[in-house]
Amino acid sequence: MGFDTRREAERALRMVLHQVDEARFIDRHDLTLEVFLEGEWIPAVGPPNLRESTWASYAGELRRHVIPSLGSAKIQDLRPAHLNRLYGELLRHGRKDGSGGLSPRTVRYIHTIVRK
Repeated sequence: MGFDTRREAERALRMVLHQVDEARFIDRHDLTLEVFLEGEWIPAVGPPNLRESTWASYAGELRRHVIPSLGSAKIQDLRPAHLNRLYGELLRHGRKDGSGGLSPRTVRYIHTIVRK
């Protein structure tokens, strides 16, 4: 990617540096949520950072509910609306046995995990 002027290049640099400072910059544009969660996040938060049972619970909820729905999405493309749709779907039809939705408490727990 090139720039027509030095001023444009400096503006782009400032924007990227701001994103890095805000921890919002992700360099790999093709990174999917599944690849990130399975390859980086789940292994990184495991023991000794979390108790084994907490880590297993986080990983299980992500693998059961988040990855099947949003795993193929590129992280760069994820928006709050995607998560809102996921949470609504989990409330209506989230049970794996097909008998209805998850409780609001369970969906809030999944949201807590996703926020981390």
